[in-house]
Amino acid sequence: VTFSSHVTGGTPAYTYQWSIKKTSDPGSVWTEVGNSASWLWNIGSGDAGTYAVRCVVTDSQSETGEVTWEDFTVSAPM
Repeated sequence: VTFSSHVTGGTPAYTYQWSIKKTSDPGSVWTEVGNSASWLWNIGSGDAGTYAVRCVVTDSQSETGEVTWEDFTVSAPM
């Protein structure tokens, strides 16, 4: 699965931080998984579950924007 960020506004250059959090995990601990404009998730057999996926973008003026997808369901690969 490939996630992509398309930035409008702000001042280039941009930095990206992709993170995931399994819904069933306690607390609010996010796992960092990527740091470019797109992130490829090579889903493995242990990844089945429901997740939140977040991308935080920071521009060269330290302004940030964030988007989070809730309830992203991952099925075990066949």
